[in-house]
Amino acid sequence: MGARRKRWSNQCLIGLTGNIASGKSSVAQWLARHPLVKALDADLIAHEVLQPDGECHQPVLDHFGRGILQESGGARPAIDRGRLARLVFQDERLLRELEAITHPPIRRILEARISASSEPIIVLEAIKLLESSLRPELDFIWVVDAAEDVRQERLRTQRKMSAEVARQRIAAQAPQRDKLAQADVVIENGGNWEDTKRQVEAALALVLERLPDPAGESAGTANGMNTV
Repeated sequence: MGARRKRWSNQCLIGLTGNIASGKSSVAQWLARHPLVKALDADLIAHEVLQPDGECHQPVLDHFGRGILQESGGARPAIDRGRLARLVFQDERLLRELEAITHPPIRRILEARISASSEPIIVLEAIKLLESSLRPELDFIWVVDAAEDVRQERLRTQRKMSAEVARQRIAAQAPQRDKLAQADVVIENGGNWEDTKRQVEAALALVLERLPDPAGESAGTANGMNTV
């Protein structure tokens, strides 16, 4: 692991990132099956803070107006994330304003959940992880990669976006090459899932081998596995 020291010195933090539709959530979900891994998803926390009882619901509503609410939501309607996304991804200024409201509480919740976790490996999944204040805390950076045409196709078929909206969402993010340049591990996820899984298994095996164990063994060996 890296020589730099960090807040969570007894845990290995893996930053899992990659641009939209690269498949990082599939990788995180697979990693979460391992008993020594805790996976935390910043996007799921973003869902939480935007719920009617969430910390960011009222501030976001005050800032962007009632036009982002679901049409039939009872006494306290929820924010329609699709409407909000269509609004902010058309205007970089609005996107920055939304992030200024939501990112601080998302970061606080992530930090609290890291601290509350007993697992020795924490996987933090987020698109903008490398731009965040958590960047210095990461022991490893894993980037999930897929060609832009593959990602556009996934957005069209899996998320039912039009071709124009898919291009807009991809263009609104920092270039994938910026993430790849900082990667310790690149996971190619442009084709067969079994190929992707083998890459993830190999990368996780290397992390497991480096974990300290009270018995003097690697965590992977102590748990009866060299890979997952």
